[in-house]
Amino acid sequence: MTNALEKLRSELRQWRFSGESGYELHLAELAAGEPSGFLPLLHFILLRASAELAKWLTESGYELAAKSDLRFADMVYRLARQELNYNPLLTSKQFFTTGFAERKLQMVTELSARCRKKHAD
Repeated sequence: MTNALEKLRSELRQWRFSGESGYELHLAELAAGEPSGFLPLLHFILLRASAELAKWLTESGYELAAKSDLRFADMVYRLARQELNYNPLLTSKQFFTTGFAERKLQMVTELSARCRKKHAD
C-alpha cells in the first residue's frame, strides 16, 4: 500500500497539490480506506486543479459542484466510464465503505492521470 500512496502523492504533485490549496492528505483516513479521505482529493482534481478541466466538465454536462457525496461519486463514475475510458476498480457502494484502501488509492491515482491527460489535450 505504501507504493500506491507514493504514486498518488506523485500524481498530486503534478497538479501542484498542497495544503495551501485548502485540501490536505489525511494519511490515516487514506490508509484505512475511509471515503472522507478520498472525496476531497477527487474534488480537488476535478474542480480546482485545472480551470480548463473544470470548464470542459461543465460544458460536457457534468455538474459536480454543490452535490451530495453520493451524487458527486455517481457523476465521477459516469465521467470515468463515458469520457475518460476508465472502468473504476470499485463499485460506488464499495467506495463508500471503509476498506479497499489500496484499490481506492489506485483508482484516484488513475483518474487523476487521465484528467491530467485531458487537461493537456
